Amino acid sequence: MKFLSKAAQAKPEVVWPAIARRLGMQRKESGTWHLLSWLRGGKSIRQTDKAGLDAIPASVVFEWVDVDVGDRAWLLAEHCPPIISRPDEPATSARQMLECYGAIEQVRCSLHANNFSEGWSGPACEHYRRKLAALDAHFEVETNDNVRMWLKEHREQLERSIEREVERELRESEY
Repeated sequence: MKFLSKAAQAKPEVVWPAIARRLGMQRKESGTWHLLSWLRGGKSIRQTDKAGLDAIPASVVFEWVDVDVGDRAWLLAEHCPPIISRPDEPATSARQMLECYGAIEQVRCSLHANNFSEGWSGPACEHYRRKLAALDAHFEVETNDNVRMWLKEHREQLERSIEREVERELRESEY
């Protein structure tokens, strides 16, 4: 995948149409799954894999999405790097997705699922509490309505996850 990343950086106008054709074909094929994982990045145990999507200019990607927003925006939200930058930081792919297409519920749901695809060590409730604190700090400074809507929804999901994990941990401690 390093070759693909280098090629995408050097010739995005050549590489992206090939990627887009593949995405428009069979999404269930293993080759497409690997391509989607490459787009997201961070799948290694060290979370150091660079996101392929970051190698391609956002304008090229969003031009492709705009041709068929209903079928493409959610797919990209599900497979972009799930980091939502703050308004005063350089815009990440996830932030741009929410700014452009966050009014679409399926886009927000796909990004929620994407954001919960992660690993950590230690108690899950503590992990979710740390995420909730970071989310609350982000919400305080957020200015975009679509991003605020996603943050509010994500907060609710994190609160439910904390409750569920606390209950599970209490049950496990009883045995």
